[in-house]
Amino acid sequence: MALGLTGLVAIVASACGSGSSEASGSPVVFDVFSPFSGPNAFIGNQYNLPPVELASKLINQNGGVLGHKVEVITTDSGQDVGDAVSAANKLFAQYPNLNGEVGITSDVASAVVPLFNAHAIPMMSLAGNEALDKSHYI
Repeated sequence: MALGLTGLVAIVASACGSGSSEASGSPVVFDVFSPFSGPNAFIGNQYNLPPVELASKLINQNGGVLGHKVEVITTDSGQDVGDAVSAANKLFAQYPNLNGEVGITSDVASAVVPLFNAHAIPMMSLAGNEALDKSHYI
């Protein structure tokens, strides 16, 4: 759980400098992009979402990020890479003010990390994908 809290705090710090939530009263929006259905639903529901919700609660109780509340949303990455890519594209359309991404799993990371990077969205993932060992992503 500490890693999730640390990750969210790190992403919050990087999102603050992006200026994407500077409008008065606008929230700092973080997405937990994980499987929330199917056989791997436990990853999103038990491991990825709870620490992010806790971190956002603590941040908001202490005044938010530069006065902006943290809002946590979730995206079900689905059962395969195709589902994840579709979910990511839908997310971009629904949340043009997305400030950060947490929880990308190894099975879909190589397909969705370039998408989030192309949208300049800071990410935190524990993905063990070898293709991402040395990367230039945000």
